[in-house]
Amino acid sequence: MCANLSLFTLPHEILTRIFALLEGRHIARCSAVCSYFKDIVGCSAVLQYFIKLDMFGYLDVSGSVDVPAISATRLSQLGRHIDAWNKLDWMESHIRVPFQYEDFGILCQGIIAMFNLKSVCCIQLPHLMRGIQFRTWTLGDFSFPIYQIEIDPSNNLLVVMSRILVRVSLSISSRFPIKARIQELQVTFFSRPL
Repeated sequence: MCANLSLFTLPHEILTRIFALLEGRHIARCSAVCSYFKDIVGCSAVLQYFIKLDMFGYLDVSGSVDVPAISATRLSQLGRHIDAWNKLDWMESHIRVPFQYEDFGILCQGIIAMFNLKSVCCIQLPHLMRGIQFRTWTLGDFSFPIYQIEIDPSNNLLVVMSRILVRVSLSISSRFPIKARIQELQVTFFSRPL
């Protein structure tokens, strides 16, 4: 066994990748261990990005810890976002959303879903920080009348309710893989007298 092996012999890139797997507050603690770690954390835009995200209670939803992908650009975008929050200085932008459907279904995680009896129109609102562009798509020609919808964009799930409950993939309009299907949905409404 070699007695010379230590963390100090590892290349900076490997230590940066190891630190990037930690939460921001733990990265900050590691930087306080010694000046070597402090230099590694201080010179890495990726690690600074994760520390700042954690300080303000944000999460990186990309799930990527690929060092080239998370660059100084994201860190500066986050800095501008935090400054805008602190100063209540907002960029105003307007988007015209066509309202061609009978019912406004739901707004969830930046997706507006509207529906009529046979189809669902989804509108992705743009998000500068996440690099999300405005887009629209239609999921349609269901073989049953649509009564209500629910969406969960984080799981790519659209639940379409009628007399039969069907789960459909939000982006590709195919049946969502589930083992047991509910054949019938009984909907009961409760109302209070005025």
